[in-house]
Amino acid sequence: MFSSLLVIPVLLSLISPGTSHRIAVSTATPRGNVELKRATATARISLIRRERIRAHWARMVTRIEAMIARLEKLIGRIERRIAVIESSNEDLDTTQPQADIAEAKALLDESQTSLQAAQDDIEAVIGNPDPKAAFKQVIDNIGGIKKNLVEIHRLLVQAIGDIKGLRVGTPTETPTP
Repeated sequence: MFSSLLVIPVLLSLISPGTSHRIAVSTATPRGNVELKRATATARISLIRRERIRAHWARMVTRIEAMIARLEKLIGRIERRIAVIESSNEDLDTTQPQADIAEAKALLDESQTSLQAAQDDIEAVIGNPDPKAAFKQVIDNIGGIKKNLVEIHRLLVQAIGDIKGLRVGTPTETPTP
């Protein structure tokens, strides 16, 4: 019975000379197709991951730029308030809030330059062959900038508290019901 199976390729080659070649090619092709499909799927997944990293980066940049704009606006408002306090009463000490504002401005400038540097380097990071490592690096860049923004916010809150603390001792009239 098994001897008849061995005879079939020989008979096929006698019937048509290219048949044995087609049989050999067809048995070798599925392995090549599997490897080709696997490589294509890996490349497609890598491309999808890169696009997700780009989308995540774009969302974070939008949020960080909005936060920077809000902090700049707050710094301007606090500076104007300090100027009003200084012009209305010369004997109040506003050196600590002004120092906090100056430090917050320096950190804000540092955050803006870090964001710009990260935006310049993002395509090189995304072009990394390992998308997981690229995403880790993007998250680290965002984390450093976010840490600076949180510190700026803390300084501004402290400055506002110092300004309000300056006027705690001033008498105000309370209406009687």
